[in-house]
Amino acid sequence: MRVSSSHARSKEEFERLCNSFLFQMGYNLDYTVVEIRFLDEFFRTNRLLRLRRADLEEMEAPKRKYIPDLIYHYQMALSTDSPMLQFLSYYHIMEYFFEKIYNEEIVKIIEKEITSPHFSPKREKDIKKLISKKIKDRGDNYSFNEKEALMLTLSRYINIDELRTRLDEYNNKLVKYYKDNEVLFSKGDRVDLTKNESQTFSKLASRIYKTRNAIVHSKDGEKAKFTPFTDDKFLINEIPLMRFIAEDIIIENSTLI
Repeated sequence: MRVSSSHARSKEEFERLCNSFLFQMGYNLDYTVVEIRFLDEFFRTNRLLRLRRADLEEMEAPKRKYIPDLIYHYQMALSTDSPMLQFLSYYHIMEYFFEKIYNEEIVKIIEKEITSPHFSPKREKDIKKLISKKIKDRGDNYSFNEKEALMLTLSRYINIDELRTRLDEYNNKLVKYYKDNEVLFSKGDRVDLTKNESQTFSKLASRIYKTRNAIVHSKDGEKAKFTPFTDDKFLINEIPLMRFIAEDIIIENSTLI
């Protein structure tokens, strides 16, 4: 599509007019035209096919059973061309285990604390110290730290060395990219996947969580917010990372048929 004007206009003016036209087309005709801003989305499928069984004759009957809710989110990610929806669908797979894993962590901490020789249930300060470690008072309920729950989920199900190997096979520039670049629109942390240590999981969780928040909470005035289509070129580099993590979580929580 070529857009012209009878007089000189700035690039910003053309973009605003283009967006106005796209909205009017969508509003009246229920039809969408999306600008292709980068080439990497054309290469993703071919890269994945190199890693997987591209020939239907090589497919076998499944030997494991998977959690249906996780498969629904996974299928949603595969069925869309939108990096934003892909990212959120893969995040929902991680999010599925947050409460369970966080609860187990709380139980472990409380069990360790109350069996310690320095703890006394008769001392109020010991009880308050125990509560302040993980639990925020909410009446009969408690809230949990979602970022920490994400980190616990990643550390339980993800092997950093295996994740790095798959990323290298997919695109040997990505591991270095994650190490050298934060996510521009979300300020998601740089993460060095060549190191397999607790700090790696903390940085990885922070990169994912900040990006998720920038996508979900894209309200006017927020410092970190995601702009659809404009920020796709930055988000698309996060999709292989999210996909391989989500696939590992699905497989790790499967059972033999």
